[in-house]
Amino acid sequence: MGEKLDELDPDPIPQAYFLEVSSPGAERPLKKEQDYERALNHYIHVSLYQKLDGEKAYEGTMTDLTPDELTLKVNLKGRIKDLTIPRDKIAKARLAIKF
Repeated sequence: MGEKLDELDPDPIPQAYFLEVSSPGAERPLKKEQDYERALNHYIHVSLYQKLDGEKAYEGTMTDLTPDELTLKVNLKGRIKDLTIPRDKIAKARLAIKF
């Protein structure tokens, strides 16, 4: 893209520059309702304001979403469990990469 910009006449950026292109990334935060809807059936990380079932953070596949709660399919000590989390208890949520 930088080469194409350099070919334009008149030059839209006459001084020297470095062109950098970025994206929100693979672990982008979920902030808006639309972000949560797009993350349905994807692996996410959720941090909570207070502990739920003894933990303040969970990672799993979001399998259900309502205005009041979301459901994650999580692996707890080798057991797969559906965990329902009230949305008002979520401090932060983001997409996550499963290793």
